[in-house]
Amino acid sequence: MTSGQFAFMLNGKNRICGPGETIYVRPGDVHAFVNPGKSPASMLIINFPAGLHEGFFRAVGESVAAGTTRFPPTSPPDVEKLNAFAADFGIEILPPQGA
Repeated sequence: MTSGQFAFMLNGKNRICGPGETIYVRPGDVHAFVNPGKSPASMLIINFPAGLHEGFFRAVGESVAAGTTRFPPTSPPDVEKLNAFAADFGIEILPPQGA
Protein backbone atom coordinates (compact mmCIF):
# COMPACT_ATOMS: atom_id res chain seq x y z
CA MET A 1 0.00 0.00 0.00
CA THR A 2 1.23 3.46 -0.68
CA SER A 3 -1.27 5.44 1.42
CA GLY A 4 -4.32 4.84 3.58
CA GLN A 5 -5.55 1.35 4.42
CA PHE A 6 -7.12 -1.54 2.59
CA ALA A 7 -8.99 -4.49 4.02
CA PHE A 8 -7.94 -7.63 2.15
CA MET A 9 -9.54 -11.02 1.98
CA LEU A 10 -7.15 -13.69 0.70
CA ASN A 11 -8.37 -17.27 0.58
CA GLY A 12 -10.86 -16.63 3.37
CA LYS A 13 -8.44 -14.84 5.70
CA ASN A 14 -8.90 -11.12 6.41
CA ARG A 15 -6.16 -8.56 7.00
CA ILE A 16 -5.89 -4.77 7.19
CA CYS A 17 -2.85 -3.37 5.36
CA GLY A 18 -1.33 0.10 5.46
CA PRO A 19 1.54 1.95 3.81
CA GLY A 20 4.59 -0.18 3.12
CA GLU A 21 2.77 -3.51 3.50
CA THR A 22 2.36 -6.00 0.68
CA ILE A 23 0.05 -8.84 -0.25
CA TYR A 24 1.11 -11.62 -2.61
CA VAL A 25 -1.76 -13.15 -4.57
CA ARG A 26 -0.86 -16.38 -6.35
CA PRO A 27 -2.67 -17.55 -9.48
CA GLY A 28 -5.98 -19.07 -8.42
CA ASP A 29 -6.11 -17.34 -5.02
CA VAL A 30 -9.54 -16.00 -4.14
CA HIS A 31 -9.04 -12.38 -3.15
CA ALA A 32 -10.82 -9.08 -2.66
CA PHE A 33 -9.99 -5.68 -1.23
CA VAL A 34 -11.80 -2.55 -0.14
CA ASN A 35 -10.90 0.77 1.39
CA PRO A 36 -12.50 0.49 4.87
CA GLY A 37 -12.09 4.18 5.69
CA LYS A 38 -13.52 7.47 4.57
CA SER A 39 -10.15 8.82 3.39
CA PRO A 40 -8.69 8.04 -0.03
CA ALA A 41 -6.18 5.20 -0.18
CA SER A 42 -3.84 4.03 -2.90
CA MET A 43 -1.85 0.96 -3.78
CA LEU A 44 0.49 -0.22 -6.47
CA ILE A 45 -0.63 -3.44 -8.17
CA ILE A 46 1.92 -5.44 -10.14
CA ASN A 47 0.67 -8.34 -12.26
CA PHE A 48 3.48 -10.63 -13.29
CA PRO A 49 3.17 -12.13 -15.74
CA ALA A 50 0.50 -9.67 -16.83
CA GLY A 51 -1.27 -11.94 -19.29
CA LEU A 52 -4.97 -12.23 -18.67
CA HIS A 53 -5.15 -9.40 -16.16
CA GLU A 54 -3.60 -6.91 -18.57
CA GLY A 55 -6.13 -7.80 -21.26
CA PHE A 56 -9.02 -7.65 -18.80
CA PHE A 57 -8.05 -4.23 -17.44
CA ARG A 58 -7.56 -2.86 -20.95
CA ALA A 59 -11.00 -4.15 -21.94
CA VAL A 60 -12.92 -2.75 -18.96
CA GLY A 61 -10.80 0.28 -18.06
CA GLU A 62 -10.91 3.82 -19.31
CA SER A 63 -7.75 5.39 -20.72
CA VAL A 64 -6.36 8.60 -19.28
CA ALA A 65 -3.83 10.89 -20.90
CA ALA A 66 -0.14 10.46 -20.10
CA GLY A 67 0.92 12.69 -17.22
CA THR A 68 -2.53 12.63 -15.61
CA THR A 69 -2.17 13.26 -11.88
CA ARG A 70 -5.83 13.23 -10.83
CA PHE A 71 -8.36 10.54 -11.49
CA PRO A 72 -11.49 11.44 -13.42
CA PRO A 73 -14.79 11.20 -11.51
CA THR A 74 -15.80 7.63 -10.72
CA SER A 75 -19.15 5.91 -10.98
CA PRO A 76 -20.51 2.57 -9.79
CA PRO A 77 -19.16 -0.39 -11.76
CA ASP A 78 -21.13 -1.97 -14.58
CA VAL A 79 -21.23 -5.45 -13.04
CA GLU A 80 -22.69 -7.14 -16.12
CA LYS A 81 -19.92 -5.70 -18.31
CA LEU A 82 -17.23 -6.71 -15.81
CA ASN A 83 -18.55 -10.27 -15.58
CA ALA A 84 -18.84 -10.62 -19.37
CA PHE A 85 -15.28 -9.45 -19.97
CA ALA A 86 -13.96 -11.45 -17.02
CA ALA A 87 -15.32 -14.65 -18.54
CA ASP A 88 -13.58 -13.79 -21.83
CA PHE A 89 -10.26 -13.69 -19.95
CA GLY A 90 -10.81 -16.75 -17.76
CA ILE A 91 -11.42 -14.66 -14.64
CA GLU A 92 -14.26 -15.48 -12.24
CA ILE A 93 -15.64 -12.59 -10.23
CA LEU A 94 -17.33 -13.87 -7.10
CA PRO A 95 -20.17 -12.07 -5.33
CA PRO A 96 -19.30 -10.14 -2.17
CA GLN A 97 -19.20 -12.20 1.00
CA GLY A 98 -22.66 -12.48 2.52
CA ALA A 99 -24.41 -11.70 -0.79
